[in-house]
Amino acid sequence: MKNRAGFRWAVILVPLLTYAVFLLAQQGLPAKRALVINGHSVPDAVVQINGHSFADIEAIAEATHATLKFLPDRVLLTLPEENGQLPPPQAVVPQMKEGITREFARAALAQLSSMREWKDAVIRVIKAGEPAGTKLQDYRDRAVESLRLASVSAITNSDQNALQLLRNEFAYMQQWDAGAMVANRAMSGEQAVNPNFPQNDAMVTRISDCHSFLNTMIVSGVFADSMACH
Repeated sequence: MKNRAGFRWAVILVPLLTYAVFLLAQQGLPAKRALVINGHSVPDAVVQINGHSFADIEAIAEATHATLKFLPDRVLLTLPEENGQLPPPQAVVPQMKEGITREFARAALAQLSSMREWKDAVIRVIKAGEPAGTKLQDYRDRAVESLRLASVSAITNSDQNALQLLRNEFAYMQQWDAGAMVANRAMSGEQAVNPNFPQNDAMVTRISDCHSFLNTMIVSGVFADSMACH
């Protein structure tokens, strides 16, 4: 009878003890984590057991370019000098934009608008056949300022190339304006009474062709060249 009772207890206790050992083993499984040192990640360098963290000292030495020496009673970890510290994580170099940038296109279109207003104002003065005085100065100043803003906004090679064409048109406009004002001061009214002006004015045609090309090219966002602006 005693043997049978002992056997029954053994049948009950063995599974219970097995389950308890299994639970303890599950709870004691180490959790591995990456160690990040100055931005450099060392995978599985940290192990957590029962709430305590243990780091792989050899992995730390390798990641920090330190020297490691094992002695009978201690371990020496020597970090490099300050000027020899491991380099910081490599910075991401932003890629240069290609084509005409949105910022430049906005400034360039504003400059073209100011140029058109300047040209129209000169045509009105010529057709009126009256002394221009200072009527055109505000238009000239706005064109100069808008060209400056376009210059500041030019970043890519396409922006710079398009900016040069804007400068060319501006130079044509200055040249034509100066000649027109000389004739205006001399009160030479040939253009004022010419019914075909400004359509038969070669410089006006050149400025208009360059202006039209620049407007289309800048809106497209892709730089192109044209003899109209040279």
